[in-house]
Amino acid sequence: MNTVVRAFSRIPQISLYKNCLQFRTCEKQLCSTAKQRDVDVVDADSIPNFEELYLFLFSFDLQRVQKYQNFMLRQLKYLNVPVIESFAVPTRIKEIRSLDLRTNKTKENFRIKQFVRIIHLDGLTSFNFPILADVTKTFLPPGVSYSFRPPNTDDKWERFIDPLENPDIAAKYGNID
Repeated sequence: MNTVVRAFSRIPQISLYKNCLQFRTCEKQLCSTAKQRDVDVVDADSIPNFEELYLFLFSFDLQRVQKYQNFMLRQLKYLNVPVIESFAVPTRIKEIRSLDLRTNKTKENFRIKQFVRIIHLDGLTSFNFPILADVTKTFLPPGVSYSFRPPNTDDKWERFIDPLENPDIAAKYGNID
């Protein structure tokens, strides 16, 4: 009996423990209760899936984003979410300008490195997505931000871009043949 009941709010908590005996007995009780109350019972195979999804982790601190990436990989393994790969994107440089309030002229320029990690998820069900989003938001350390996005070919190949293709870097080092 592989069913999911929409009407009960306790189902997301129980779905974390799919393999244990308590889940099976709770599932039987909830399904029998749902049939008695004429509540919609949905087959688990009919729940829509996200074919592929990227989880982006951003931070200005390398160690924080690296540790949080490792933590999320452990959580995804615990939640039985298939991970295709996890990779780093080349460091991005953000330029921040400090303005003088009286003259509206730039006082100082700062260049800060932003570190990005991407976790490529596969086959995440729409039923488990709110659980994953809640886990991600709950354990998010200060200074780290995240976003879920569908995969994009630019994101996938950004890690393989030659640094000399960037005009600023190419101008700095000149023409290398």
